[in-house]
Amino acid sequence: MGGESPLWGWQSGEKRTGFNGLVIAADTDSSLLGYIQLEKAKLGIGNIRTINIQDRNQLHQYQYDLVFLRDVFHHLQNPVAYFSELRSCLKTNGRIAIIDWNERASIFMRISGHYTPEQTILDTMTASGFICQANYHHLKGQSFNIFGFTHPNGNDAVFKALRAKETKETPNKSPCRTD
Repeated sequence: MGGESPLWGWQSGEKRTGFNGLVIAADTDSSLLGYIQLEKAKLGIGNIRTINIQDRNQLHQYQYDLVFLRDVFHHLQNPVAYFSELRSCLKTNGRIAIIDWNERASIFMRISGHYTPEQTILDTMTASGFICQANYHHLKGQSFNIFGFTHPNGNDAVFKALRAKETKETPNKSPCRTD
């Protein structure tokens, strides 16, 4: 979601997904989606489809292994509803990766409102029924979190019990770090 950056997804689609894989470039900007169509034709990349996510029927045409959002989260009007709906589009082991500007972003990003505090993303995804499986802090001024339905080690029962205990002891604390 958020097709403005070819480096992160659609341009490397065949390399990342293999010959039979499919990359969906999704955005709300029709002119950007048109640009992606032209570029993929120029580059001879055949496994990319573009969809306008304002059309929910297009969004639900596929089952996704990975939904990757880069610098999009802060634009979502009702993120809990959005991600709750997106759950039905993910495969059983599907993941959502979110990179967004955070509270350590440049002053311009903070003044313009083009950022989301990382804890807000973690809380939103938990409220949407996802579990934070990993997070990374190597991107300057950005958070990078990966969410799924299950604990990354696969032991959901133990993870849920630990999560319930952690939540009881430290309310609103995410299993992922925000430091």
